[in-house]
Amino acid sequence: MFLNLIKLKIKNQKLKKASSLVEVLIILSIISTTVIASTTIAVNSQKSLIRNEREEVVNASIIAGLEIVKSPTNVLVLGDPINPGSSKVYRLTKQTNPDRYVLEERSEELQNCTNNSPFQVSIDNLGQEVNFPLCLSVTITRQQGQESYLVTVKAVYQNASTQDTKTLIGYRNDEFTFI
Repeated sequence: MFLNLIKLKIKNQKLKKASSLVEVLIILSIISTTVIASTTIAVNSQKSLIRNEREEVVNASIIAGLEIVKSPTNVLVLGDPINPGSSKVYRLTKQTNPDRYVLEERSEELQNCTNNSPFQVSIDNLGQEVNFPLCLSVTITRQQGQESYLVTVKAVYQNASTQDTKTLIGYRNDEFTFI
């Protein structure tokens, strides 16, 4: 009987050791799952933050571009006047001496944005610091039978692995200065 009791005690100790190993493995798997989940959340949050910062810069750039083109002063248009009912595409740049903005007529439309695009926005264009590919074009349409212009500012920018487009539309009632 004493021998059976010792055998039972040894069996119990082996079971306890095995069950404690299983408990440790379960705890380790829970901890590792928690670490992986929190790392994934942190990475996704960082990506979302970068995307939101870029969209904020893009929104500020297209609003600034539209307000500049709508203003009655300090905007010169390089090219021929726009005929009623027709449109032209321009690149917006800033001159420093004298301090004014210039719309340079372009033959191509803005489709995609690369670092060497003629529509590329840099810090000197709109006073906005840009550290990602951002291109801005201005399309001006002369309204048929009216003195007003439809102004469309289009931004194409790199957002993660895709290129996104934003457009803002406004009107200008004053004539442009064409040179």
